[in-house]
Amino acid sequence: MYTIPEWVDIIKEEYTYPNHKKGYAQITLTCKRKGNDILRLFIYKDEIQDKFIKKIGQDPSIADLQYAKIGKKYDKVLPGQDLHDLKKAIGLMAHGAGAGSLVYLRRIFENIIWDTFEKQKNELKISDEEFKAKKIDIKVDLLKDYLPSQLIVMKAIYGILSKGVHELSEEECLTYFPALKLSILLILDEKIERLKREEKDTMTKKAIADIALQLKGK
Repeated sequence: MYTIPEWVDIIKEEYTYPNHKKGYAQITLTCKRKGNDILRLFIYKDEIQDKFIKKIGQDPSIADLQYAKIGKKYDKVLPGQDLHDLKKAIGLMAHGAGAGSLVYLRRIFENIIWDTFEKQKNELKISDEEFKAKKIDIKVDLLKDYLPSQLIVMKAIYGILSKGVHELSEEECLTYFPALKLSILLILDEKIERLKREEKDTMTKKAIADIALQLKGK
């Protein structure tokens, strides 16, 4: 549900019929189902000469809406700092900081690998110092049985991210950002699916064990 534009700042007004105005206005959108989700669009409106409307902003911003969606979806598979870094990357990209945005995507990629190593290092029998010294391709190969398959297939994105940080222009980084962000999100989506399978597996095993225990008592 939306309201008609409400004038915020009228630059010029002509007293013809109907009254024509030029200036800035606000449109309010409300979710009919919930009633409390409100989106405000800020527009420049010219009824006098050009007869056009141009959107100039909104609240919450597009970035705020993306942040909320990302936080809700990935909070179970991303530690707090990584979730912050993902939002930071999107925010920097929105403000035209291409190389800076890739720094945060690369950090997330590195942390996924390191967190996986931390969980498996006893089984791998490799020290922290030895693992840190290895190149990224070797790290991925060592952890191939534990990492998301999407990360293994797309391990080349690390090289692209590093090249973006050190060599590419801002324009090139901004051009490549959507595909690189999607690569990271695909890796996280697989982690979510794996977590769901593990939860279902645990629930199913418990249910079967409970049934077996009940039948044993009969």
